[in-house]
Amino acid sequence: MQTGGLMRLPFAFVVLLTLSSALLAQVPSIPQPPPRDSRSKSIEAAVKAAYRREFGQTIEHPAIYNNPQALNCRGEGHLTTTAYLRTGMTTTLLTMYMSRDGTTVTHRAQLQVILPSAGTIRVLVVIVRYPETVAAGALALWEDAQKQINADHAAFARSRGYNAPIVVFDNTNLIIEPAQIDDPHNPASVRAAANRRGVSTVDYPIIMAIDINPQSSAGGLSITSERSVYVGNYGSWKTPLSAQQWKWVAATAYHHEVAHHWGWPGTHDWAGSCGGYKPEYAPFIAPPVLFGWEDLRGDHVPEILNRTPPGPRP
Repeated sequence: MQTGGLMRLPFAFVVLLTLSSALLAQVPSIPQPPPRDSRSKSIEAAVKAAYRREFGQTIEHPAIYNNPQALNCRGEGHLTTTAYLRTGMTTTLLTMYMSRDGTTVTHRAQLQVILPSAGTIRVLVVIVRYPETVAAGALALWEDAQKQINADHAAFARSRGYNAPIVVFDNTNLIIEPAQIDDPHNPASVRAAANRRGVSTVDYPIIMAIDINPQSSAGGLSITSERSVYVGNYGSWKTPLSAQQWKWVAATAYHHEVAHHWGWPGTHDWAGSCGGYKPEYAPFIAPPVLFGWEDLRGDHVPEILNRTPPGPRP
């Protein structure tokens, strides 16, 4: 599967830059879910019935996002529900879009997720060094931006009372010259370049290329079958990136592109967002509940980590 906005400039540039600047300006302040009333219980019952009808699955604690303010630019919105089913090393994601009252299913999908949205994720990052955009101190700025991503996940965990973050990125960074890589867009080329530097790529669930080429504007790209992420020069930058700009790039890479590997679709429509609407789930790209990060059972455990019988706690 190939997702992202590589060929959708200038629209992708505007979307990515706007999202990144808006979302990275703060640490998570996501409110706790409101108490469940009779209407929400009725909707939950309808969602459970839809899982049985559409997938033949009994989902006792479905993740539901149903914010009436979450609309696309045509003024359209829907209820979104997800369920991650984990069997051994296999994770299956079930997704449905429904009417706000849960009575009608408008879209359904079943997807095997190669990378679950939990745990410590090792990422090998290959940064292509262009003197015009990647200055001598760029690595330190990039590492600070990576720390901010982990800080976002840690802040979310604290806001929910978890003992540890649900997701932690363990990063290894390489800076290489343009002549040392055949094609930064190509995951095989990125892996070959790392191997030539003596770094084996087999132990990294995600291989990431950061390609701020001053001569070429490009957006982001995820190829889930390759476990790869590519981020190009979507800002059309011609001068060395600032600390804030590196944070935008990190937000695009980790909050946006990695989310595709967790099952967030290329249509980007789990939750609508248009114009000046600021999503309440910032700095994340989609509602955390849909990634399995909320406690749906009242046991202080995010749903993605829950087990029957209970297993390790975050």
